[in-house]
Amino acid sequence: MERIIIVFTCDENYVRHTATVIASILQNSSRAFRFYIFDCGISPESLQKLQTWELGDQELIVVPMQKNDLFERYTIPSWYSHAIFYRLMIPDRVPEHDKVLYLDSDVIVCSDIGELWDIDLGDRLIGGVDEAVFFSGRWYEKRKKINGFPEDRIYFNSGVLLMNTKALREWNFFEKIVRVLQERTDLHFPDQDALNFLFENSQRLCFDCRYNFLLPLNVKKSLQSVSPVIVHLIMKPWNLPVHLLPKRLFFTKYAKKYFECIQRTPFASQMTKEVSYRILAKVFWKLTFQPIETFVRMKIRDPFLARWKR
Repeated sequence: MERIIIVFTCDENYVRHTATVIASILQNSSRAFRFYIFDCGISPESLQKLQTWELGDQELIVVPMQKNDLFERYTIPSWYSHAIFYRLMIPDRVPEHDKVLYLDSDVIVCSDIGELWDIDLGDRLIGGVDEAVFFSGRWYEKRKKINGFPEDRIYFNSGVLLMNTKALREWNFFEKIVRVLQERTDLHFPDQDALNFLFENSQRLCFDCRYNFLLPLNVKKSLQSVSPVIVHLIMKPWNLPVHLLPKRLFFTKYAKKYFECIQRTPFASQMTKEVSYRILAKVFWKLTFQPIETFVRMKIRDPFLARWKR
């Protein structure tokens, strides 16, 4: 049976989360996999855990990455790692594969990921999920305007990418994406924004939102009936006292799944919660005051402004 090829890029800070994603994939599928982890600064101790992890017939390959000066010089927010850039090297670093699935290390797989792998890209270069499904139209358009994207350009999230690596190599993808990064040093989500600048709508395939379900603390009511294949944990469960969160939150179910899956990895003993007080304050605001703010905006401010403009 053909192996599903999945690539991660991570450093020491995210290696245990990467292993958790792998555990969640294997829990939900009987398919054969080959996992690549691009090593962007993993400690010797963690490497040993990965290399001695008993995965049966599944394959796990760690690929050492040399630092790229362009990537390392790029100014990024403190909560990012330069490892995010190394996904851009996937087509050239795994030349034996014509198709690759890239996953961020802060996702959890909830059902058989094989159905995403089986999607035919045809002559498209890349596949991903349009962020417009998850965010307000005003916010989505504002982000595109700030970065100077064409008005009709789809903006996709780079946390889950199905890559036509053969076509990307023939298209000289790496050379082109490097040129974008050199020309635009002001990008807020640098690797993701660069990808969105580079690919025309006709070169990408948009998937259903359940293949990269962006999950902050909660989601729109219209999305709460979706059964995600891949949940992208925008709010990090390891930063929160999950046992104290209300069960009604859509987030709580998947945060608990993260902690269940990490128990199936060699990093179970490192399951420390790095509680962030900044994030706790944000959660407190969302649960306590945001419903009031939303009510005032929708029921009072927006109707008033609409009448005023008339």
